[in-house]
Amino acid sequence: MTKLADLRSAACRGLLLLTVAATPLAAAEYEVAGNVTAIIDGESFDLWVPYDADTDTRYAQQIGSGVMSTVTIEAFSGEPGEAMEKPGVVLSIFGPPSRATVTSLRIMLPEDPADKAWTAGTEYPGEIDSAEVRRDGDVVEFSIAATPVLVDAMLGEPVSDDGAESKTMQVSIEGEANLTD
Repeated sequence: MTKLADLRSAACRGLLLLTVAATPLAAAEYEVAGNVTAIIDGESFDLWVPYDADTDTRYAQQIGSGVMSTVTIEAFSGEPGEAMEKPGVVLSIFGPPSRATVTSLRIMLPEDPADKAWTAGTEYPGEIDSAEVRRDGDVVEFSIAATPVLVDAMLGEPVSDDGAESKTMQVSIEGEANLTD
C-alpha cells in the first residue's frame, strides 16, 4: 500500500525534473577579442569580435603562416559578450604582416534575407576602394573603404532592381582584433 508521503515525494521529484527541463540554458558568454566601427550608408554601428573561451571558438583567427596566411575577422552588433546580431561584417586579410591586404568583405544587414549579402573584394562583386592593414604580433588593425554589391549568396550573382544596375552602398570600416583572445 502506497503512503501519502511517498506520493508527495514522487510528485516533488517530478516537479523538480519538470522545472529543470523547462529552464532555458544560459546563453554562451563570449569574451571581446576586438572592436570595429562600421559606417554603412552613413549610419554608424559599433561592432565587437567574439571569442568563446569554453569551446575555443575564434571569430578572429589566422589560417596558415607566412606568405600564405589568411586572417579572418567576424564582428557583430549587439551587447558585447552576450549577443551576436546583425549588422555584422566578415573580412579576409591575406599575406604576411608586412604586406597584408584585405581581399574580401561581406556585410549582413538585419533587413536582408539570409540568402543575400553585401560583398566586395577580389573574389566577389563590389570594390574595396582603399584598405590599410597593420599587424603587430597577434593584433590586427584595419581601415577599409568599400563599395559593396548586394549578391545572391547561393548564385554569387549581383542582385538588381528589375534589370537595372546592381544595388550598391558606401561602407567605411575600421577596428582591431586580437588573434589570441
